[in-house]
Amino acid sequence: GLEPDYWYWELFVKRFDIILVGIISDTSLAPDSKAKMVLYVVLSLVFLMGQLVCSPFVDQNAGLADRLEVAGLVIRFITFAAT
Repeated sequence: GLEPDYWYWELFVKRFDIILVGIISDTSLAPDSKAKMVLYVVLSLVFLMGQLVCSPFVDQNAGLADRLEVAGLVIRFITFAAT
């Protein structure tokens, strides 16, 4: 679950992330694929930093949920940055 102060995390932050990826993918916001990749890298870094700063998940099991979320976001960042 989420810490009480971060009740909105899944509702707003994660959905906003998905919406932004969709906007980058499906519109002409970026003129070419290289520009889109740069936007994906920036977006993934912003949401990774947000996760690291906020750590919105409860601290059960030594913060396993936060660590798994960070691991997923790091993999996403590396995937976009490596292309």
